[in-house]
Amino acid sequence: MASTTFPVTVLGAGVSGLTTALVLQQHGYPVTIVAQHFPGDESTTHYTSPWAGANWSPRASRDDPSHQAVDSATLIKLLHLAFKCPDSGVFLVDVWDGCEHRCSDNQLWFTHIVPEYRELPSEERPPKCEYVATYKTVCINVFQYLQWLQSQLTSLGGQCHRVHRPVGHIFDVWSLVPGTRLVVNCTGLSVRDLGGVLDNTVYPIRGQIAIVRAPQVKRHVSWMAEGTVNYVIPRGDGTVVLGGTYLPYIEDPQVDPATTEAILRNCLVICPELVDSTDSDASNRLRALQAQVIRECVGFRPMRMHKTRVELEHRVTPDGQKRPVCHNYGHGGYGYQSSWGYADLVRSLVDQEFRRQFQTMLHPRL
Repeated sequence: MASTTFPVTVLGAGVSGLTTALVLQQHGYPVTIVAQHFPGDESTTHYTSPWAGANWSPRASRDDPSHQAVDSATLIKLLHLAFKCPDSGVFLVDVWDGCEHRCSDNQLWFTHIVPEYRELPSEERPPKCEYVATYKTVCINVFQYLQWLQSQLTSLGGQCHRVHRPVGHIFDVWSLVPGTRLVVNCTGLSVRDLGGVLDNTVYPIRGQIAIVRAPQVKRHVSWMAEGTVNYVIPRGDGTVVLGGTYLPYIEDPQVDPATTEAILRNCLVICPELVDSTDSDASNRLRALQAQVIRECVGFRPMRMHKTRVELEHRVTPDGQKRPVCHNYGHGGYGYQSSWGYADLVRSLVDQEFRRQFQTMLHPRL
């Protein structure tokens, strides 16, 4: 249920903001995105969506059905895009997912939803590896995908409004976009400084990656061991993302050369085909991979202490007006793989608010 007389403004143009805006526009709401950064801009450490891997990988636990639901809904949508919309930048890949220690059954809730899931027996696993599974998932060319989301939005009549500095207060949005009936807050880490919200439970998780030229790599490889997570994520254009780091509360934007070297070295172990060479010398192979590096990047994942915040509230302005605000932030490093599920939850909350305002208009209090 929606109405062209119920304009919605989305604050933020990362993957969460763009997906939410598109879902709302598809359901009949006139949407405007307000943001300082849009797809195609030079990325900053706090506009991290353009430098994500990105892929769909299971992160919810079996005892978190709400997280499972949004991840599952997003996987279904991304699989649809991979098959039906090749221009979206979403594509199907094979996964090799390994872990030093055996995953608990609590972590393996996803085995029935990913295509072709298979757990490898011990004789097919590397030494000191207690769990390896193969299955199919989606990877995303993030530059292409973010621009695709924006173009889909504008083709349906959605608007994009660029500001040249961060919005200072949530109430400022109603001045920037007159006629707005509801604001959706998708500001990520910037929510820490957004007046009217100032959520100090949001914190950065520092990530560092290297983007390399390796068109021969066609699969996604992931490896978890004590204190380390490494991954190889192809982007479908001949480049591959290698990671990574996961450092809570660290906000240093400078690339650490030693970290890059460790990432390259570890990724070569789990994905030897990164270097298209028969040379077996580890030092030579590392130097070859270093020569393939296109860019090194640092970004900050917007994590929230308790859980992702997706809820609607009414804030009262100094002059007594009630302003509906729907929040959608705190996704950490899982923004892409939960984006469509959370966007649909926001759409449901916006529907409820539209019905409430419509009923109030029909039956005002005497």
